[in-house]
Amino acid sequence: MKKEANGAFAIPERCLRCDMKRLLCLITAMVLLLLTASCGNSNDTPSDPPSPTPLIDTSAAPTTKPTPSPTTKPTPTPEPTPEPTPEPEFYHPLTGVPMYEDLSNARPVAIMLNNIYAATPMQGNSKADIIYEVLAEGGITRMMGIYLTPGEVDAPIGSVRSARPYYWELARGHDAMYVHAGGSEDFYNYKASLGAFTVDGVRGSWGDLFWRDRERVPGMYFAVEHSLLTSGTKIAEVQQQQGLTEHTPGYVYEMNFSDDATPEDGQTANTVIASFGVKQTIFRYDEESGEYLVEEYDSPFIDANDNSQVSVKNVFVLQTACNVYDDYGRIQVDLTTGYGFFACGGKMIPIIWEKNGADNQLRYKDVNGNPLSLGRGKSFVCIVPLYQDVIAE
Repeated sequence: MKKEANGAFAIPERCLRCDMKRLLCLITAMVLLLLTASCGNSNDTPSDPPSPTPLIDTSAAPTTKPTPSPTTKPTPTPEPTPEPTPEPEFYHPLTGVPMYEDLSNARPVAIMLNNIYAATPMQGNSKADIIYEVLAEGGITRMMGIYLTPGEVDAPIGSVRSARPYYWELARGHDAMYVHAGGSEDFYNYKASLGAFTVDGVRGSWGDLFWRDRERVPGMYFAVEHSLLTSGTKIAEVQQQQGLTEHTPGYVYEMNFSDDATPEDGQTANTVIASFGVKQTIFRYDEESGEYLVEEYDSPFIDANDNSQVSVKNVFVLQTACNVYDDYGRIQVDLTTGYGFFACGGKMIPIIWEKNGADNQLRYKDVNGNPLSLGRGKSFVCIVPLYQDVIAE
């Protein structure tokens, strides 16, 4: 460094330029440091920017409802097609009604039913597959119900009354177990001569198979002879105990049935009246059901178990000789052969009937000798004296 003439030292030019460069670098470094500090760490998450202040009031702006998108209904799952119900393979041997169980070898029971006016109404009579009505004595009648499946009648049946030989022969025609309460002396002699078995509610010990109820119908009181009852379920138990649930080998019930058994060219029979003398049994055709509603004693013939009126598909009125043979007015009824009438579907025709043997079943033919065809359903058979007219209208 040189000293100037005025005594000051002169700074060389080269040194000044270097100092300027240093100063510039220092300033640049400070600026970069300040920028870095203001920006912060590049790894920091920047804060959210402030929301802009709206320039206009949008609270009153109209709102536009969005157009709804069309909804697509879900496709329903198809229900499985049910299996078709199989057709019944069998027919009820006494009524011809289709069924799924083979009962062709089932042995029915025949139950004597008290039909004197003082004993009415009956109980369990509507459940019988066939009802027979025949004179007893003194102009009164007695009925006998044929039940193929008595175990299904879980209710009282009765009142049960006494036997007569011709009722028993009708029961034997069905190969049925015969149920009664006492009987005439000629019946007991007849039974003893054959050594036959019957279920007797008077002469026999059957436990609780029979019982007496003098108030068997609510609100009514019955004399003791009209109070004996039984039940289908108990009878079925006796059948099982006695080994009488199946027919005697070789027995076949010979009856034809058809879906429409209305007699061709039959006379109008919307009302059929079977007269026994002191009483009548009346059948009135009900077109809606296709059956005859039964009446007696100027009233519906009802089942007091459920107050239902007895109805049947087929009506028979068989005419035969009925002769009094003792001082008690007991009668003999000829069950060999004869004429009668058959009504079904509101029409009636004359027929020929025959039995020809105590163990034989009743067979029915038209007047030309052709086997009769019955309607599918229950039957009512009235056996009346020859001198009584049969009315149809």
